[in-house]
Amino acid sequence: MNQLWARIVGAGVASLALGVVNVQAGNPLEGCFQAGNIMPGDMVMGSTVGIADPDPLAINCNLDVVSGGHWYMTTGTGDIFIANTCSVNAMFDTKLTVYEGDCNALVCVDGNNDRCGLQSEVLWLTDVGTTYFIFVSGSSAVDEGQYELSLESIAVPANDDACDAMPLMLGETVEFSNIGATVEAGEPSPGEGTGEGASCNAINGWCSFELNLDNSVWFTFVAPPSGTVRIITDGADTQVALWDVVDCMDFGSFVEVGANDDGGSFPTTNGLAAVLEPVLCLTPGAQYYVQVDGFSAASAPNLTILIEDVLGDDCNSNGVNDLCDLDPTDPDGNGIVSEDVNLNEFPDECEGPICPATAEVIVRVMTDNFPSETTWEIVDVVSNAVVASVPQGTYSQSSTLVELTAMVSPSGCYEFTIFDSFGDGICCTFGNGFYEVEYNGEIVASGGEFGSSETSSQFGGCDDFEDCNENCIDDAIEVIPEFDADTLMPVGGDTCVEAEWICPGAVHPSDTFTTADDSPLWCGLYFGGYDVWYKYRPNAAGYANISIADASPTNWVVVVYDDCPSQGGAEVSCNSSGAPYQTFLVKSGRTYWIGVAARYYERDAYSITVAGPDCLEAPIDRDASGLPDECECLADVNNDGVVDGLDFIEVMSEFGPCVMCENDVDGNGVIDVDDLKAILNALGDCAPVQMLLNPAPAGQRTRGLRMGKS
Repeated sequence: MNQLWARIVGAGVASLALGVVNVQAGNPLEGCFQAGNIMPGDMVMGSTVGIADPDPLAINCNLDVVSGGHWYMTTGTGDIFIANTCSVNAMFDTKLTVYEGDCNALVCVDGNNDRCGLQSEVLWLTDVGTTYFIFVSGSSAVDEGQYELSLESIAVPANDDACDAMPLMLGETVEFSNIGATVEAGEPSPGEGTGEGASCNAINGWCSFELNLDNSVWFTFVAPPSGTVRIITDGADTQVALWDVVDCMDFGSFVEVGANDDGGSFPTTNGLAAVLEPVLCLTPGAQYYVQVDGFSAASAPNLTILIEDVLGDDCNSNGVNDLCDLDPTDPDGNGIVSEDVNLNEFPDECEGPICPATAEVIVRVMTDNFPSETTWEIVDVVSNAVVASVPQGTYSQSSTLVELTAMVSPSGCYEFTIFDSFGDGICCTFGNGFYEVEYNGEIVASGGEFGSSETSSQFGGCDDFEDCNENCIDDAIEVIPEFDADTLMPVGGDTCVEAEWICPGAVHPSDTFTTADDSPLWCGLYFGGYDVWYKYRPNAAGYANISIADASPTNWVVVVYDDCPSQGGAEVSCNSSGAPYQTFLVKSGRTYWIGVAARYYERDAYSITVAGPDCLEAPIDRDASGLPDECECLADVNNDGVVDGLDFIEVMSEFGPCVMCENDVDGNGVIDVDDLKAILNALGDCAPVQMLLNPAPAGQRTRGLRMGKS
């Protein structure tokens, strides 16, 4: 039986050679030793009809060789070779296998069946000068017929090595190939992604089950003035890593900036293409390296990469992302670092009244048998910023009580959420764990039995916190008339209703000789029969200490309440040890009732002191508007919205002593010439009294000040 075969040479149809060969054993193409030559760019036509038996030299190569076929040979050039029978002229189900070595000891390179429909394709990286054998056969023992074999070559990517990285311009989509890309010795990879969600979606690493490098290529770009970019890849299942590099030849100088595995949502890759965003706080003008690898060696000739300048939130319009404004390292190099005293990840200059993070949150967790599953976060419900959190792995010891403290702004409104990655809470299937959250001395959340997560009720400054004079004290608390520290003469009160004020910086003598034997003052198992009462109102959050001295009894009962106990006040703290002192946590602007008594029924003279934040003197609210007077226009005594001669005449007509009256503009208890001066200084449209009497320095903020009276 005769066979017609043809070899088309070159990329086009430059020459055509036709010949008639006999298909008997030993004829050209039917044996490895008689293999026909093929070069990149060639297309060879042939037929396997009548070749019934498998060739014994065609060893199995990633698949079984089950039929006879034709042999071809080619020489490697160092490029990638692609052999295929994918032509529409192929008339049967083909199989391709590629070998190296010699015909008596062939070594499998790769094999394929049905890469393109019923036809086959093999791609491999060649070595210069190495001989390769290509065997075309049928998919089964009965498959035979006409075929076309093509051989192409693709050069190894020019940006295969880090030092040969391809420069990219921001905003331009660039097509590239990772086919044939290799991995350099010692080339770094970012490791497993961490943080919320699966490692594959992280922005600091790759999928935990595919951390090896397979076919990486490299790019560089120059960071924009904003310092914020987004890196987008498409076309295959890719992995991306961003590196800050000192020397491309020294992998020890590579510092990871970010990495992603499956951040894309492109339908062409089923969401498996890497997209790294956001990348924040890069140094403007600095060069960065981008590494793109194929997940499990995924490759394609037409991948794309795009690096975009994405400014993001820029509340102060300075061209820098807000989070980068807060970076103390000043990554943009402009010499300006914004403050964030309330720890809400928002530059203070973009907000209204700012309160420093002086409120204390204590989170106590008794771990279960699997502590690493437990995490938590505290979120500002207004800004949605996470103000405190712990990552997975923070808790490592089972059945252990761990206490962590965070400072937050007293004006913020917060929610606490605890998570369990397994979804069984921390009690009571695998251990008896529990948690509790304390905010400024008050338990605001607790529990242990939950599923994947549990969120607390809101706590903190959630009840319409208003602060018109920006002193971080709620106006509703601040306007409650209390005392004047300059005239403070406390001696103590016999009951909590009669409690007298005490402040730091003074020693207050007193005694229990004349106090009545009313309801005992209890602390744990001990009581005092003759109690004396005080009040303390701090101007800031922190710790306070009550101390008893100059007394012969050595055991005392000291109890602190958040209100007069006879009017429903709850205990805040007490000295169960009997020591003549007690320390407790205080909130800014809150009044504390303090009862002291010698144990049992002893009487004696003593002195009492308080150490802690200074006392808050309540501002005057003489017009009962609910606002501190300093936020109002008190020079407008007739309330017509303008400070003018009519106000001057009204004040002048009421000269003399005047306690807590509106026409006493400066609030010193006397209507006099000073009040007239205040009116003259404020002539015109209304302005807050603090600006009339104590003009603010240039540039001081006046946001939140209210004009006119309510």
